[in-house]
Amino acid sequence: GIFVGTIQAFVFTMLALTYIGVEIAE
Repeated sequence: GIFVGTIQAFVFTMLALTYIGVEIAE
């Protein structure tokens, strides 16, 4: 449903930001 899709989008965004942050940090 909408809620599940929102959670998945949020998790994906957090993972993407974390990955980008690690790339910048190194």
